[in-house]
Amino acid sequence: MSWSGTLSATPIRSEGTFAISGLHLPKYAPYYRDEVNFELQSGVLAMGGDYLIDLSGETLEFKLMNGGLNLEQLGVSHPGDTESILVADRMELVGVELDGGQAKMKVGEVKWTGGAVTVTQDADGLDILRLVESEDDEGEGSTLGIELGLVSGKGVVVTWRDLTTVRPVEVATLPMGWTMEGLNLGELGQPCLLYTSPSPRD
Repeated sequence: MSWSGTLSATPIRSEGTFAISGLHLPKYAPYYRDEVNFELQSGVLAMGGDYLIDLSGETLEFKLMNGGLNLEQLGVSHPGDTESILVADRMELVGVELDGGQAKMKVGEVKWTGGAVTVTQDADGLDILRLVESEDDEGEGSTLGIELGLVSGKGVVVTWRDLTTVRPVEVATLPMGWTMEGLNLGELGQPCLLYTSPSPRD
């Protein structure tokens, strides 16, 4: 881990630049399990960027600017499941901007290389969307305010399952490439652009 910046005790405030690597994410599940609607079966994280932490006001102010995240061997499942429905050999997030006070995050670009994703349509809708749902103070479901600029995949196998038909249907693609623009996980009803093409893994 590396860090440079300023730190003051009265009021408590810190800003600077940091970098950290080699974090095995499942190890830290007790710290984040109650805050998310998924489980990390595997994954190694490296991240860095500019930050601001300020406790001088009535509420905590936390911001991440010019952030970057690299995830290796990522496996994501529904809570309580051991089978990952999203697997990535490597996933890179570039241009991450996080405002903790507003509970919003913007990501300039997501690059997904290798792996697979399984999307299931059941009586409650698309199961993969439940990974990014949260509950508000009244217990109502809502999606996280995450805005993604450009999302691209290479060598990713996509499996579609439909459990709403008389006979369940399952279709899987060859490893493929795709690009998506303008995806906002907080406003899934908004249109976005999607381009696909066969893309065998190198």
